[in-house]
Amino acid sequence: MSEAEGKIRLRPHHVLSYIAHVIAEEEEGGLLSLPDEKYLEWFRKGQGYVHSDKLVFHLRDTFRALYDNPDLKFKYVEGIDSICTECEHKKQCSNPETESYKATKIWDDFSIKKLPELEFGKEYSLNDLRKYMSRIEEANEEVKMYERAEILAEEILMDLKKS
Repeated sequence: MSEAEGKIRLRPHHVLSYIAHVIAEEEEGGLLSLPDEKYLEWFRKGQGYVHSDKLVFHLRDTFRALYDNPDLKFKYVEGIDSICTECEHKKQCSNPETESYKATKIWDDFSIKKLPELEFGKEYSLNDLRKYMSRIEEANEEVKMYERAEILAEEILMDLKKS
């Protein structure tokens, strides 16, 4: 049985990302079926260039399989999940001594706080997650605020280095 047929595992920040994709799909229409180039453009606007195109498309295709089958369940897991299996950073994200691990842990912890009802090891579908959608829209605004703050901090650091 393939992942698209029911063996999908998602870690906390990928569940939050999935819900954000669903919200964008339903508000903007057609996000998950955009041509590759347009989807990459949309994804890079929010996430930057941390991940390869291959991983970005794998994430989209996984989310599309779940969206197209709203009763299809995924297992809520800690650590490496079905998205991570295709990631070029998965070894670093598994090592607590790396910056990748620390950054991923921050996003997972943030996501756990936004979805405290979800329990590791249990299975959920899109239909199960719909009750959390409005809270996630608020979380998306917080994420955008943090991203803007990170960009500003990077610009300040670059300016300081120039001085």
